[in-house]
Amino acid sequence: PGLSVAVLDAGPAPAATPPAEVGLRVVAVSPGSRTILERCGAWPLLPADRVGPYRHMVVWHHAGTAGGARSLGFDATEAGVGELGYIIENEVLRSALWHAPGTAVTLMPGVRPEAVQVDADHARLRLEDGRLLSARLMVGADGHESWLRQAMGVGQHRHPYGQHAVVAHLQGTRPHRGTAWQRFLVDGPLALLPLADGRVSLVWSCPSPRAQELLAMDEASFNEAVSSASGRVLGSLRLDTARAGFELVAAQAEHSTGQRLALIGDAAHRIH
Repeated sequence: PGLSVAVLDAGPAPAATPPAEVGLRVVAVSPGSRTILERCGAWPLLPADRVGPYRHMVVWHHAGTAGGARSLGFDATEAGVGELGYIIENEVLRSALWHAPGTAVTLMPGVRPEAVQVDADHARLRLEDGRLLSARLMVGADGHESWLRQAMGVGQHRHPYGQHAVVAHLQGTRPHRGTAWQRFLVDGPLALLPLADGRVSLVWSCPSPRAQELLAMDEASFNEAVSSASGRVLGSLRLDTARAGFELVAAQAEHSTGQRLALIGDAAHRIH
């Protein structure tokens, strides 16, 4: 109440209906985050068949086995919650937030800022189409290459890990049983995240040269590599989508607040 908020997005507004193909970029949503999404009206807009709840998590050492002495298990019942979390596609979540009826903000898709000026009382933003916006506070939520952070002259400290994350969706010969699996290999962790449609989302973090090998492998070789690396907890895994790789970098803005400025999310800090 009493706040006037505008959200600028350089891209087009997301469609109210998600695309048929499940996107490669997924996020894990905690029960606490679900409560926030419910209160702003976004959660009911998430298609049930695109929300993958997980009630169990198994984490194990490369020298051990899942469920063995060198593993940790987490269970929703023991934690006193219905689910440990939910695996949801980033674009599906973004669409629900955009179209939520309880979002009391002005949404401005397809606009880009051109210049910013700050004085004692206001921040003024000039858009590429010539419009001017004035606000008491600007929030930079525009990712690790934040335009606003750079426009405000805020430096950033970067630390590349020399690693990439290889992602894809896979089908196993065994069901995932609502379980998130993560094995810590010698050169980085491999995670299999349960999707609502019975597949799993792979996130395999490894040295960049190894990631390039995995991306270049023929499908049969890749299937065997990921099945072996995961200890065959889901039996034999096979690719069901294209593969993609993303560089893993740590980054920290020199400061996350300033005159009429706040940086949040990846604009402020980026982690492994």
